[in-house]
Amino acid sequence: QVVGSLVNFKQGGFTPYGRFYDPAKHRTGIASRLGMTVIYSPSFLVGAFAVAQALAPASVSNGRELLVASMIAIHFAKRLYETWFVHVYSGDMDRGTSVGIGVYYALMSFLVIHQQAGVGAEVYAQQGEIGLALALALFGAGEIGNLACHCQLAKLRSKEKGTQYVLPSGGLFGLVVSPHYMFEVIAWLGIAVAAAHLNACLLAVSMACYLAGRADSTWSWYKEKFEDFPESRWRIMPGVF
Repeated sequence: QVVGSLVNFKQGGFTPYGRFYDPAKHRTGIASRLGMTVIYSPSFLVGAFAVAQALAPASVSNGRELLVASMIAIHFAKRLYETWFVHVYSGDMDRGTSVGIGVYYALMSFLVIHQQAGVGAEVYAQQGEIGLALALALFGAGEIGNLACHCQLAKLRSKEKGTQYVLPSGGLFGLVVSPHYMFEVIAWLGIAVAAAHLNACLLAVSMACYLAGRADSTWSWYKEKFEDFPESRWRIMPGVF
């Protein structure tokens, strides 16, 4: 996970969707809304199924199954909500990319949930209420912040009465090119703290590497497209990168 994301970061994070989709290079394009639905739906179903299992009367519990499964389900349910009711799309995305990312996310979600079930209850007892509160705070702040940034981006486009790209401004966008990526990383850190196992931590690092690469590519794209782009803006997190 981490090595793959570092390679993606080194190459500039040009996963072919959104502003980085080139129909001349990818001839199997589908509507972005459909493509994003394909990406997020499998992971939501994985999380929802795990929530149902955790709620079953006969389930064996270490105390965190329901929480971690709910976090996965909530995260991807939010992404589906944004896909259908928040985002304003301007183009297509590669069909193979949407299927590949959807399979990857679903597999990673399954592994996080599956391996969490093997964590001993004593690990969570050692974390105590502080660990639980930290996990909930990170996850909640990450999801709410990510949603707020996406809503702000959608409003910027609606004001222009079109789907063309505009340079985001206001709020954290005045400091950071991609604050929505920062909040997504924070949410995954919350899941990692809640799950408290190596795979969840590696997934959080993997997402941080991938999104940092995509934020760097976005910074370069804005610099090339907008003459008034302020180069002092950070890529993904103020004071860090």
